Amino acid sequence: MAKKNTKIKEDTTKNLSFAIPMNVFKGVYSNFALIKHTKREFIIDFVFQEGEQAELISRIIMGPEQMKDFQNALNRNIESFNSTKDNPKKDK
Repeated sequence: MAKKNTKIKEDTTKNLSFAIPMNVFKGVYSNFALIKHTKREFIIDFVFQEGEQAELISRIIMGPEQMKDFQNALNRNIESFNSTKDNPKKDK
């Protein structure tokens, strides 16, 4: 399957380049998530639910430090989304 090369800028000092398989690049839709943790890891289950039927779409397991980084990145993106939403002329 074809792959798309993608560069991601991490913080302001590092660049990370990797290939994304096209079936992953297209993404999947989830309308529900469950988050649980143990002493050593966080587990995020992404689910698609319609009515009483639900299907696990993906499970992501992260260590505590990676989860903190994920939380910070998510918070930054939510703030950016909200500021763009509040100011429609500001495009990112």
